[in-house]
Amino acid sequence: MINVNLQALNPFRRSGEPEATKSASAAPPESPNLLERSKDFFVDTWESTRKAVDDAVGVGKDLVNQGAQKGREVVEETLWGEYKKDWGQHGDRYDNPADANYQTERSATIEARIASRSDAEAQALSKLSTVDQVRYKSLLTLIDADVPSKEAFQLMLINGRLPGEPALVGGGTVLANLAALADQKLAPGLDRAYLVSDLIQEVANPVIINQKDKNTCVATSSVMDLALRNPAEMVRLVAGLASETGKVKLAGGKTITREPKWNETLGERTQSIHLISAALMEMGNGVFAYDDVNDKNKALGIGLYEGLFHIGANRILSQIHDRKYDAIVVHRKNVDKVMSRLALETADGKRVPAGLAWGSGGHQIVVEGVKDGQVYYLNPHGNRERMPEAEFQQRLRSAHFY
Repeated sequence: MINVNLQALNPFRRSGEPEATKSASAAPPESPNLLERSKDFFVDTWESTRKAVDDAVGVGKDLVNQGAQKGREVVEETLWGEYKKDWGQHGDRYDNPADANYQTERSATIEARIASRSDAEAQALSKLSTVDQVRYKSLLTLIDADVPSKEAFQLMLINGRLPGEPALVGGGTVLANLAALADQKLAPGLDRAYLVSDLIQEVANPVIINQKDKNTCVATSSVMDLALRNPAEMVRLVAGLASETGKVKLAGGKTITREPKWNETLGERTQSIHLISAALMEMGNGVFAYDDVNDKNKALGIGLYEGLFHIGANRILSQIHDRKYDAIVVHRKNVDKVMSRLALETADGKRVPAGLAWGSGGHQIVVEGVKDGQVYYLNPHGNRERMPEAEFQQRLRSAHFY
């Protein structure tokens, strides 16, 4: 969003002091000299120019918003033969776990469960290398105050998910990358225990990853998919963005950077998801700039649109997974073919990111399966949902296959 304050830059601006009240007996003012007349001319000219610019910016923003809405209507009518104003907000949330660090039980209840697994924990820990045993215990000390995170971490160990598979870049495991994050220097404003605790819960159960009130569904759903496929890689990316430099190279070769105003725009998200989602949005929008304060993509300081289109989604997906995606714009003439491919690809164990008509706009989700007349998918609002296949087909607007 642009905010042009030409008045503050005006070198000829008049003093803000009000004029003295004139009485009938006051002496007539002296005739202004050439300098004073020149100053008045420049002031008036400046004021006229500033008003014209302000008016133009206001009209420009209105035109952008109106144009975006009209453009969406035209596209919908062209591709689908109709424009629907509101598609509804979500499907059937059949798996809706609590958000990171949101406790639905008393701490004592969770601690009791943790204690009941102490033998299984010790047995699993004994199978790790000496270095990894030290890493596990050190991380437990760091997150000791976060009971849900402690339980999630313990279950990862017992279930054989630690140390974990190597990351796409660097070869570090989940455990090794978490330990490195716990020891590295962090950017000012980051809380180490909070960051590590939330990240542990998010890699333990990526379904809880949540975009909250931000228009970052493309980036956030891509991170959900990555955390399910390679949690060590997600930890590596978050660690890089949380570092002093705030930079990390993606598996596809591009470098993403921590947004400069990240600590002003956290909202309700975890620090980990906020860091990575905002950075991916910046990379995904190509030539535009992502304004994380106003949650919009902008050009020349003017906010243009929210979220990302399918091209931006493909840019993010190909970079974080280091593989080529086939981005398909779905319309009434190819939707049957795309739905058939969705069923085949997911039956083969693949997840397929897809864009849906959602509310009055769009939303990116990740399809996990098509069966028994239902489409099952990950929603980056922190849950798994299902939707009748016929309704899903009506909403489907894009799909990304690899």
